[in-house]
Amino acid sequence: MNYGEYQSFVAERSFYPGAGTILGAAYCGLKMAGEAGELLDHVVSESEDILVVKELGDVLWYVSAVARRGGTSLSEVIARAATGGPVQGEVAFDVLG
Repeated sequence: MNYGEYQSFVAERSFYPGAGTILGAAYCGLKMAGEAGELLDHVVSESEDILVVKELGDVLWYVSAVARRGGTSLSEVIARAATGGPVQGEVAFDVLG
């Protein structure tokens, strides 16, 4: 599965309060923070690798949802993270839109 396929997979299965609104974006952001906290707990406590991988997947789920809400793709997010700057053909990220 590539990044685009994953983002479509998430979009087809995302049902959460306020989906498609700024409240939905805030919900996803808060849930992502919670999942990141759970990930940190597993890393610090040296939990089994499978628990760390599960929490990484949960964080990725919410990253995908927020990116989609902002009108961008996971590929664009990754390209920006890898280069530290704008990506070719970049459009404004509008999570409020």
